[in-house]
Amino acid sequence: MSHDSATTGRVIALAASAILVVLAVGLGVSVAVQGFFDRPPPPAAEVLGKKVGLTQYRLEGASRDSKLTNKEVSHAAEGNSWGVKRSSSAIRVIVRYASEGMKADHTCYQFELPIPLTAEVEVERTRLDGCNGVDLDTEK
Repeated sequence: MSHDSATTGRVIALAASAILVVLAVGLGVSVAVQGFFDRPPPPAAEVLGKKVGLTQYRLEGASRDSKLTNKEVSHAAEGNSWGVKRSSSAIRVIVRYASEGMKADHTCYQFELPIPLTAEVEVERTRLDGCNGVDLDTEK
């Protein structure tokens, strides 16, 4: 075997190895991506918990300027029905969430912000026993 044919053989072997590595990586990515989309949807309680947590987080952020407008409450409620009651000691926001896949059709939470609103305000959230009789006078 001449020097040129030996070099050519190594180049071909190296190219074939590179092609096999690229194919293996492509196959691995394909399987991983397909597995990602085949995951079952998260439990309804987990989805609800994330929605409630996001509402609480948004209310805390919105109140840092010492004001809480209806527009800010609406953004925090993210399309869910809501109501707000303002008093000299607190702002109480009630949000009604759709409870898909759960026992009740809706789940209501109350978010309480103490007055005066400050940059360090902590919103207290409470799950209500039911949504019947809950006054949602300011909806969407």
